[in-house]
Amino acid sequence: MCNAQTHHELTMIGATLQSLARTGKLHVGCAARCTGKDESTIYRWISGETEPSATALILLIQHYPDQEVQLAIASRVLEGTPFFIERLPDDLDANGDGMIDCADALEKCGKAAGTLATMTVALANQMRDQRHKLTSDEHEAFSQECNSAMISVCAIRRIIDHLFEAQSRRRKARPFAAGGAR
Repeated sequence: MCNAQTHHELTMIGATLQSLARTGKLHVGCAARCTGKDESTIYRWISGETEPSATALILLIQHYPDQEVQLAIASRVLEGTPFFIERLPDDLDANGDGMIDCADALEKCGKAAGTLATMTVALANQMRDQRHKLTSDEHEAFSQECNSAMISVCAIRRIIDHLFEAQSRRRKARPFAAGGAR
């Protein structure tokens, strides 16, 4: 005979929280701070005794510092729905304002163009002196900067694509939090 007070069936959210806690990714104290709940409440969620509210889940997804935990919880919440999670890298937040928007595209463009221009001018000035040979360090630095510029161009395109897609859905493009789910 099963005692209903001690046996709790884990829900999908409870199983996810339990798995994250068991692997050391979900820390009860941190989850409590993120949600404003007591640690005992978090333990009850993990054990399946109670369920977190939608508000508590949103707070956990938004504020838990480990993106893997955020994504695992958000994916579980959205499982079986027509919604999906798309995570954009934090490096798209070029100006550090916590949002990914047109200002970031401009910042990325300016930084990439400025650095490449400066390096190219310096290299051209050095190469005018026919005795100067390109060192392996200069070659490596220039190659790395070119690669960085290409990554920036790809980031600019992704930012602009996001804004265009939002516009084409006939709604104002909303900036979204860096590294956050949308």
